[in-house]
Amino acid sequence: MDTPMPVLRVLLIEDNPGDARLVQVALADQAPGKFAVTTVERLAHALARIDAEPFDAILCDLGLPDSAGLATAQAVAARAPALPLVVLTGTYNQVLGREAIGLGAQDYLIKGESSSALIARTLRYAIERQRLESALRAANESLEQRVAERTAELEKTSRSMRENEVRLRERVKELQCLYAVSALAAGADKS
Repeated sequence: MDTPMPVLRVLLIEDNPGDARLVQVALADQAPGKFAVTTVERLAHALARIDAEPFDAILCDLGLPDSAGLATAQAVAARAPALPLVVLTGTYNQVLGREAIGLGAQDYLIKGESSSALIARTLRYAIERQRLESALRAANESLEQRVAERTAELEKTSRSMRENEVRLRERVKELQCLYAVSALAAGADKS
């Protein structure tokens, strides 16, 4: 039996009410009741909402009244590095999209060229990729911690073994000296 998909909370940062409505309608048509969209028109409002509310993903226009271009994506990614960011742009510019991905975005969509299915799928995939990246990061950190702990244990054991070796060599020298003295004493007794 399939478990029902939870409602995904999306922060839509879009200053054009028409474009914002198109995204909301597209998501509602594609996946009724599966996306809860909160819309803000300014970067400053978005950053405040990110601090105050939990979201599953952010869909962000790059041209806002208080921020433009890649600086917008950078500000959002810096404030919420654990949240998947999908950039929404009105210009067809793959270079800009790739640059946004290089700054922390999971993906990008082009206004007017993105179907309802593509918007919904892009958001879901971004959320899943971010979840997998977070899990991988956590696994790597755990592994690094275990390696560091094991390395410390091995270094401690190695130090202890070197100390034991030094003590053993000293004891062997003592025994060799005693043997030599004993041999001399035994030789002196025979004469």
